[in-house]
Amino acid sequence: MIVRNFKAVLISFLCITTLLPVGLNLWLSAYQEKKNIMESAEDKTARIIVHTNLIIKQASLVLNEANKYKEEGCSPEHLSLLRNLVYRHRYIQEVIYLKNSIPQCSSFSEKVNSIALPTSFTKLATGESTWLTSFSDLGFKKEMVAIGSKNNIVMIDPKSFIDALPLIGSSIGVAVIAESSNKVITSTKPISPERVQEITLNKQEYINSKSAIYIIKKHPNININIVIWSSYLPIEKRLTKQLLLWIPSGAILSIVISFLLFRLLQKQLSPKIQLINAIRNNEISVNYQPITSLKNRETIGAEALARWQLRDGSFISPEVFIPLAEESGMMPELTELIIKNIFIDLGEWLNQNPRLYISINLSVEDLMSSTLKPTIHKYLKHYQTQACQFVLELTERQSAPPHICGPILKSYRADGFKIYLDDFGTGYSNISYLQSFEVDAIKIDRFFVQTALDSGVTDQIIKMAKLRELSIIAEGIENEEQHNWLYLHGVEYGQGWLYSKALSASEFMALTKR
Repeated sequence: MIVRNFKAVLISFLCITTLLPVGLNLWLSAYQEKKNIMESAEDKTARIIVHTNLIIKQASLVLNEANKYKEEGCSPEHLSLLRNLVYRHRYIQEVIYLKNSIPQCSSFSEKVNSIALPTSFTKLATGESTWLTSFSDLGFKKEMVAIGSKNNIVMIDPKSFIDALPLIGSSIGVAVIAESSNKVITSTKPISPERVQEITLNKQEYINSKSAIYIIKKHPNININIVIWSSYLPIEKRLTKQLLLWIPSGAILSIVISFLLFRLLQKQLSPKIQLINAIRNNEISVNYQPITSLKNRETIGAEALARWQLRDGSFISPEVFIPLAEESGMMPELTELIIKNIFIDLGEWLNQNPRLYISINLSVEDLMSSTLKPTIHKYLKHYQTQACQFVLELTERQSAPPHICGPILKSYRADGFKIYLDDFGTGYSNISYLQSFEVDAIKIDRFFVQTALDSGVTDQIIKMAKLRELSIIAEGIENEEQHNWLYLHGVEYGQGWLYSKALSASEFMALTKR
C-alpha cells in the first residue's frame, strides 16, 4: 500500500506539475489578452473623446465666425467667407447658410436644394443642435453630421470622429452611436441593430457575448456612446496554438520524469518497506500443504504456508521474506495476518470437520507477542472451532530462551493447542528444546528424509522421538521408497510432493472430501 500510495501520489504530482503550469499559463494568457483589450479600449476611447471635443470646438468656432456676418447672404463676399472657413478648419467639410431654417447657399455652391433639415438628435453643451443627415450639395449621398447654430450649419464627415486612431486590427471594431435614437453615427465595422439596442438599454460599461467583448463609454459632453469591441477568435486561436505546443511538451517531460523517478524508486525502495506494504495491504495469502497418514494415506490436516505474490504474478520465496519479517520486527503482524486468513479460508470448514487440524509456524517473537493468543482465541470463538485443531510449530530461526518461552508454551498446551518442533535436526537447539519444552511432536527436516536410506542419523532421530513418546511428521517425502522406509521405521505422518503440492483453500477442502 505504501508503494502504491507513493506511486499514486507521484503520478498525481506529475500530472499536477504538468497540467497546472499549462492551465495557469493559459489562464494568465487569456487574462492578459483581455486586460490588453481593456487597456487598448480605454486608450482608444480617450482618444476619440479628445478628438471629438476638438472637432466640436472647431465647429463652434466656425459657426461663431459665420454667424457674425450680417450683410447680404449668399453674396460673393459671403460665399468667400464660408469657403475661407472650410479651408482653414480641417474637419469642416462644408458650411451651409440658412434662412428661416431653409438652406440657401453653401461654401460649395451659390444655390442649394431647399429642403428642411431633420429633427436634431442632440444638443451640444454650448447650445448647438446636431443632426445626422445625408443632405449635401456634393452631388452624392453620404451620411454627414450637421451642427447648427442660428443661420449656419457645418457639415462634418462622421469618420472624422475616429480617424485619430491608429490602424485598427481586423479583430477590433469601433462605433459612435447616438444615445437618444440608437443611430450609428459611424463605425469601422458593421454592428447589428440588436447589439446597438442592447448597448443603449443596458447602460453597462462592459457586455460579454460568446464571440466578443464590448466596452461602452458615454461621451461626457455629447449624448453619444463610444463602443469598442474585440472578437475572442484571435485570442482563442493564440491560446489553442499555445495549448497544442505546451501539452505535448508537458506530457513528454512528465513521462521522462516519471520514468526516471520510478527507476529511482525501484532502486531505493527497500525490501523491508515492500514487505510492510504487503502485510498492511493484505497481500500475503495462505496455501495449505496436506499432512497425510502414512498408514492409510488419509489427509489429517495441513501446514499453513505464507505466499507473497507480486502484482506482476511472480512470487517471493518465504525463505526470503520470513527472515526479513523477523529482522524488521514485523513477524507478529505477519503471523496474525496469516492466522486471520486461515480462519477466513477454513474457519467454517474446520467447525464442520473437527478431526482435521491446521499447523501454524511461530517464531520466538510470535510467542512473546501479547496480542497473538487473544487474537487466536477471538477467531476460535467466532468460528466455534477448537484449540486442538491448531498446531503451533516452533521454528528454530531464533533461539528460544527456556525461562521465557517455556511458560508461554505451557499455557498454550493448557488451552488445548499442540506444540511441534519444526525442522528437527537442522539446528543445535533441537535437543535442548526437547529437554526444556513440553512438546507433542517433532517434524523431521526434509534433508534427513532425503538421506534416510543412506544415513543412520534419521533412524536415530526417530528412535529419540519414540523414546520420548512424541509423534513424528516427516517433511519433503517425494517418492514411494521414502514413504515405505519411513513407515517401516515408525513414522506416523508425512507431507511432500508424493501426496500433494501446497494447495489453495478450496483445493485443500476438495482433497479432504475424496
